[in-house]
Amino acid sequence: MTPLAKRLSIGLAVSIAINLLLAGIFVGRAFHRRPPPHPEREMPAMRGERDGLRAPLRGLLREHGDELRDKRRAIGEARRTARTALEAEPFDRAALERALEALRKETGASQEIMHRAIVDAASKGSPEERKKLGRALDRGLDGDGPHRAGPKHDR
Repeated sequence: MTPLAKRLSIGLAVSIAINLLLAGIFVGRAFHRRPPPHPEREMPAMRGERDGLRAPLRGLLREHGDELRDKRRAIGEARRTARTALEAEPFDRAALERALEALRKETGASQEIMHRAIVDAASKGSPEERKKLGRALDRGLDGDGPHRAGPKHDR
């Protein structure tokens, strides 16, 4: 084989490899499905939109959404404060205890708002909407499964 033929053979092989690589990328993108949204990034009640629990949960968001969003932000800030206190050097036990107390307070306040919202939605909802709300409550409104011991009850 002459030197020119060798160079052409190598060039052809490299060209084919690059073309296969590019074809693979384009085909991969064409058939790639987007991953589902990250559940931890959406409001817990919004997961009900996907699960057929729309009507009662939509009412929760409409009437209490701003308040719940504010509490979620406050809880996030309290968690960051607790983490900072936990990782601080030198370690300050009292600072961590204060941060965790603030986190408990914000979490409790958020639950109070959610419970008021559930009572409001239940008092305004039809029997079918209350059943859907009950299923959402059984799952914990955050979509992470039943929170009771024993088998899950269908409603």
